[in-house]
Amino acid sequence: MTNDKSLRGSRDNSRSLDRLNTTSSAASTVAPLPSTGFRSVHASRELLSARSTASSINNLSNFSDYGDGTLRESNKKKLGSIGSMLGVREPSTITIRTIREESEIFTVKFSPTDEYLVAGLGNGDIQVYSLRNSGHVTTLINPGPTALPCTSIVFRPDYVDPKNRNILVAGYADGKAIHWHCTTGQKLGTIEEEDNQINSVHYFRDGSLFATTGSDCCIRVYDSNTQKLATNLFTGIGDVTAGHSNRIFSVKFHPKDPNFLISGGWDNTVQMWDTRTKHSMRSFYGPHICGDSLDFDDTGEKILTGGYSREDQIQIWSWSDTKLLDTIQFSASEATQPTPQSQPNQSHIQPPTHETKRTCMIYSAQFSHGSGSLSGIIGSAKSFVSQGPAQQTTPNRWILAGGGGGGSVKSQNVQYLNEVRMFNSNSKKAIGAVQGFQNAVYSVALSQSDKLMACGGGTKMLYIFDVDQNEYAY
Repeated sequence: MTNDKSLRGSRDNSRSLDRLNTTSSAASTVAPLPSTGFRSVHASRELLSARSTASSINNLSNFSDYGDGTLRESNKKKLGSIGSMLGVREPSTITIRTIREESEIFTVKFSPTDEYLVAGLGNGDIQVYSLRNSGHVTTLINPGPTALPCTSIVFRPDYVDPKNRNILVAGYADGKAIHWHCTTGQKLGTIEEEDNQINSVHYFRDGSLFATTGSDCCIRVYDSNTQKLATNLFTGIGDVTAGHSNRIFSVKFHPKDPNFLISGGWDNTVQMWDTRTKHSMRSFYGPHICGDSLDFDDTGEKILTGGYSREDQIQIWSWSDTKLLDTIQFSASEATQPTPQSQPNQSHIQPPTHETKRTCMIYSAQFSHGSGSLSGIIGSAKSFVSQGPAQQTTPNRWILAGGGGGGSVKSQNVQYLNEVRMFNSNSKKAIGAVQGFQNAVYSVALSQSDKLMACGGGTKMLYIFDVDQNEYAY
């Protein structure tokens, strides 16, 4: 995703309306597991088997889409779940919808009312799906002469104009920012940024402003009503900070003050901007940002970063003084012993123990911002299991992150995994995971109700996980 050559994708505008498949299965009752930490993919295989029925879908690589509206089991090797630290107290229903796309998926977003889900593709198209009737609504096609990816999407807050809902702005690698009405497919306006590849777009929460950023290291803030440039941010101040020196991949407005923004990218810095002074006022060094992996909590006091690195991927920082507050490890070490070779008079010698680090480098990370409750996701990349009731959640209760690297192969005692994990933002413990993706996950999204999770990436598949929640004491 961070390679410029990957920005080009094949273009095929033909679309089938029956690509949205739904599979449900009842899960067996399983005794709660002790919360002793994340279990390995192999350790939970027996639990996964006990929880499943013959018709359930337990893994991404375990089923194939035959294009006739059904999913059939393939002969591929099954993988287990690592998200088994939580037990299912009552039988649950797992609902999984998969959509095969024509190109890689760079961004996924839910609409503010959770009625629609949109996916920005590597061929420049945006697919719009209805979550009410599980149908394809329309395809938003970039009218430009080149088929470069749609890299970022953000919906305009609906309360800005209740009569004109479902408006989004999409950023493209050809430098365009296009406003669309996503249900009718009407193009409302286009902004072209010369010599720039837009990697991120974001709205201020009242919808009055939106920002773009990308390959030219600048942040542009636009007036939402006129779509005219309000501020251009690109420099630092004296010896305090110099601004960005390389591509920017994520920008976010402060949730309470439209004058403040944060941004991060390839230069391993997170810059904090003030539109009134038109420069970066301070920064901190560390996270290597390669996707939409910056976020504020709802108070604006904490910053979440998801780094494309082997260690210290998920971190929480202070907005006021840039201090590191917490680090959430996405990595785990696993001790292994090679098979001993039989040699005369050396049968008592034990082979040395080697440690393999299992890790995932992050492309996408976010706090939950909805008002619902999602108590856990468990399973391989074909199962999304509820662990809790539909209850009022605390603000920003969850942290969702996904990524990959190396195509799930081992190198230098490191195994790179393509996966999605959810963490409790208070305990910092992982409460669930989705594994088994053949390629990296570029984008993850939580619905406003916190009851739906979607993700997509290099597999060219959009995955939607719908949770039926049962009684659970977290």
